[in-house]
Amino acid sequence: MPDAQSRLIQYAPPLLLAFGLLAVVLFHGVRATHDIAWPADFDAYRDIAQAQSMLDQSYPEDYLISDAWLWFNPLTGALVAAVSWLADIPAHLAHVRMAPYINLVVPITFFLLVWYLADLWVALAALVSFLFFLPQELPTYVSAGYSPWLLAPHLTQALFYVTLLACTAQGARPTWRRALGAGALLGITFLGHAAPAVLLGCITLITTGLAIWREKHNAAPLLRKARHFALLGLMLLTAFVVSLPFTISILFRYHLHIVNPVPTQWVWSGAALGNLPRLLKELVNWRTAIVLVGLYYVIRTRAPRPFKEAALLWPGVAMAFLVYSYLVQWAARYEWTLPQITPGYHYVLYVTAAGHFFFGIGLVALVDGVILRIRCWMQKNPDAENRWMTLRSAVLLLVVLVLFATHYRSFRVWHGFTRERTVVQKRMAKTDNFAPYHWIADNLDSNAVFLCDDQPGLLCVAVAGARVVAVAPHFMSPYVPYEPRAQARHALWEALRTGDAMTFQRIAAEYKVTHVLANTAQQAWLEESDFPFIQQVFESEQFAIYVTWELLSANATSHAKPRMPR
Repeated sequence: MPDAQSRLIQYAPPLLLAFGLLAVVLFHGVRATHDIAWPADFDAYRDIAQAQSMLDQSYPEDYLISDAWLWFNPLTGALVAAVSWLADIPAHLAHVRMAPYINLVVPITFFLLVWYLADLWVALAALVSFLFFLPQELPTYVSAGYSPWLLAPHLTQALFYVTLLACTAQGARPTWRRALGAGALLGITFLGHAAPAVLLGCITLITTGLAIWREKHNAAPLLRKARHFALLGLMLLTAFVVSLPFTISILFRYHLHIVNPVPTQWVWSGAALGNLPRLLKELVNWRTAIVLVGLYYVIRTRAPRPFKEAALLWPGVAMAFLVYSYLVQWAARYEWTLPQITPGYHYVLYVTAAGHFFFGIGLVALVDGVILRIRCWMQKNPDAENRWMTLRSAVLLLVVLVLFATHYRSFRVWHGFTRERTVVQKRMAKTDNFAPYHWIADNLDSNAVFLCDDQPGLLCVAVAGARVVAVAPHFMSPYVPYEPRAQARHALWEALRTGDAMTFQRIAAEYKVTHVLANTAQQAWLEESDFPFIQQVFESEQFAIYVTWELLSANATSHAKPRMPR
């Protein structure tokens, strides 16, 4: 009973405070999105479009173009589709409503990982840094902490943390069951996003290589090496099988042959090579000093090898990929193209998260150092050990509360809660922005193919479950040539502008165009052209939708797929 009481006294305060911190961020997340129906970031519309494609039973088709298969990791879209189906609400509304709640798994899994790698007090200190040290200038998709908006790269952090925990447990006590579990989590992570899966794969390969190298002095090295290889093989095979809902498309249909490199080569301005000096300058602050203390402590400590390797390889491999992205940008200046799996800015999340981890270690180490100095000055009394532990707990609680209080105001006005909410409110206030979406969702299916511009194509057509000729290359499949589609779209608009009916019919037939979504200027072209095979079926303040009857009848409309009611 005394042991149970002491454990309660030891664990209760930090756990209660951690719960309180999570409640605070959830309150602000719900408040920021409770009356919002659409997300702010354009990347979120890709996940909504994928969800709608699943609801329309079009999986594994591409969410944007016909006669193509998916190319983006489907897990987030699947979660949105599941919530939409269970709650019987549109996918875009499910996406926004679920975000504040499901995003809590990111700080929770981060907290559990740090607790496993270090201890509970380090986890609490790292959590307050993770949640409330939010640079105001960083966009949501590179902010490692909590976000009220659902984005696949951000949400998949949770899978990275829990899989790294499982891989570390496997390294500490290798068993077939643990290898199987870690492999399954790795496969699920890849379904969520490529960047964390690649990080975890590299970490696993390195730790396995180190384990095999250490066996060189063992009496039976071949047997132990064979076991390490077998466990690694089981983990990777399990990950491959679990990831088949995605890899069946990119591996077996497209053979990973990239013909549109824009999605993988996109550069966020904050991680641009030209901004590197500014980024390094911003690292000079008091928090970085504590991070370095934590890093030094991890390097010098005699922690169990698997824990130490996980703590160091996590930021080390992420930093290596980030540095490689700078190399890719440098090579591009000289017109050299280096391969890149995902844009480099995705690894900023994991470098930043590792910084929060080391901050927690450094902060606790500094507090412990101060208390140790005080104990050395005072008379040592073995009976007073519990009092020193109580003092340590009180000091750490006070420090965490002070950090929370001093950063709460900047957290409250972080752009994820303010500016992005305002962006959506302005977009929603002009209801005509989404008027085409409602008409398409109520009247068409996934066989409809639209000629339209980038923004209405993504915000209205794709999320309603229809297809397009082309949108911006960043959202198009890396495995489908982009230039022919971009040229076809330009030629179709030009044919409408000049009244060239034959050219329009020829290209529209090739790309199976059934509808045209036109803005005000483009409507004038259609009216002047007066093509007999195009008829207006919808009009709002700034948009109009036209149906090409002749092409519509020629396409496979009889094979329309059933749709979820909206």
